[in-house]
Amino acid sequence: MPRIARPMMRVLAVLVALLASALVNTAAQAAEPVTASPVSFGSIQVGKTLTRSVTLTVAAGQTIDHVQSQEGAPFDVPTVPATCSVPGPTECTVTATFSPTQAGVATGTLWVVTCSSSSSCSHTYVPMTGTGVAPGTSPAVAFGQAMVGATVTKPFTVTFDAGWFVRLVDFANQPGPATATFTVPAVPPGVYTDPCGASPTATSCTMTAAFRPRSIGEQGDTMRVRVCKVADLSFCTALTSTISGTGTAPGTVSPTSLAFGQVRVTTTAVKSVRVTLAAGWHVSGVGFGHVPSVPNPTNDFRYGRTTCQSPTVCLVEIKFQPMQAGSHAADAYVGVCNAAGLCVHLPEFRITGSGYQVASRTTLKASAGTPRIGSPMTLTATVTPGAFTYDYGYNGTMTFYDGKSVACAAVPVNDHGVATCSAVAAGPTGVHTFKAVYSGNPGLKPSTSTSIYKWVNP
Repeated sequence: MPRIARPMMRVLAVLVALLASALVNTAAQAAEPVTASPVSFGSIQVGKTLTRSVTLTVAAGQTIDHVQSQEGAPFDVPTVPATCSVPGPTECTVTATFSPTQAGVATGTLWVVTCSSSSSCSHTYVPMTGTGVAPGTSPAVAFGQAMVGATVTKPFTVTFDAGWFVRLVDFANQPGPATATFTVPAVPPGVYTDPCGASPTATSCTMTAAFRPRSIGEQGDTMRVRVCKVADLSFCTALTSTISGTGTAPGTVSPTSLAFGQVRVTTTAVKSVRVTLAAGWHVSGVGFGHVPSVPNPTNDFRYGRTTCQSPTVCLVEIKFQPMQAGSHAADAYVGVCNAAGLCVHLPEFRITGSGYQVASRTTLKASAGTPRIGSPMTLTATVTPGAFTYDYGYNGTMTFYDGKSVACAAVPVNDHGVATCSAVAAGPTGVHTFKAVYSGNPGLKPSTSTSIYKWVNP
C-alpha cells in the first residue's frame, strides 16, 4: 500500500474536522431550541397559590432569553434563576405559580424565548392548566309553583370558609327589581350590603329569595353570590347556583274546547266560555291563532263581550260567522290583567265550526206576448231565499240561455234575488227553450231554473 504524504494527511484531517462540525451544527439546528413537559397544577381554592417546578431542556447553541406566563394571571413565573442564562446544551428549573381568582378550569401558556449565537430567536409555548375551587357553596333554590303576579319566598344558606363573607347577590338575566322574577329582597342587586356582616370567623349566611312569576310556565336563572376576603375587600369571587320556579295561570277557562257545529255561511252563532279568575284580575280580551291544518281564515271567529257574574267569574262571548263553506278552527286565548298592569294569556283552547251553504231555487218568467225575430223581449229570474246583501254581502249573477246560446251573460242579482235580461228575440221561427242559471254565492248553492218555452214569429 503506497504511503500518503504528510501534507495530504493534514488536508484530510482538516476536511474531516469541518465535516464533523457541520454535522454537529445541523443536528443542533434540527433539535428543538427548548423542551418542557406540560404543567398541570391540579386544584386549589380560590385566593390561594400553588407552585410547580418546570424543567427546561435547552438545546446546544441556544440560550434562554425570557420566561413568563404569556396571558398573565392566574399563572406567573416570579423569577428566572441565573442557571437559565447558561448556553445549551443544559437544563434549568423555573418555578411557575397558579393563583386562581375564580372557580373553574383555567388554561395558560408558559412562554420561553431562546436565542442562538447568531442572534436569531425562537419562541416555545408550554401549556399550563389548573382548577380553581370555590371557597364555599350556594345551594340551588327551587320554588315550585306560584301564581303569576303572586310572590313566594324561600330561605337559603350559603356556606364558605372562615375569612370570607357575603358581599352582594345578583342574577345573570334579571332586569331591575321592579320587574324582576327572582330577587333577594334584602340584598338589592349590585349593591354592597354585606347581609350577614364581615366576621372573619363566620362560615355561613342565611338569606331569603323571592319568586314573583310574570309569565306562565317554567322559569329560571343563575344566582351569583359574591363572597370577598375579610382581609382584602378587593378580592372577591362568585358562588353560582340555579334558581327556578313555575308560574301558574291566574285563572281557568271552561270548557277547554268550543264546538259550534254547522253554521250557515254569513250567519252568526254565539257561544260562551266561563272564566274563573283569581282576585284582582280581569278579562282584557280574546285572541285567536291560526291552526295550520285548517286553511279557512280565523277572522270568522270574533270576540263578543264579557259579562261578569261576580268579581272572579265571567262569561266570555265568542262569535262564529263563517264567510265560506268548510271547516274552520282557531286556537283562542283569554287575555287577563291585574291592577299592577301585569297581563298574561290563559291557556289556549281550540274552537271549531263548519260553514255550510243553503240550497237555492231559481224561477224564470218571460214577457207576455209572442215576440217576432228582432223584437225586444224580457226574461226575469228570481232566486230564493232573498234578502241577499244583508246575509251574504255578494249576491251572485244570473246567465240566461236561449237554447244553447247565451242571451244575457252574468247579470247581477239584486238584493231581492231578481235578475233581468233585456234581449232581442233571435231566429229561427218556432219554439225556443229558455232557462236561467244562477252562479251561487258564499251562502247559496248554484241552481238552474226549469225551462220555459216561447214561440218566436218571423
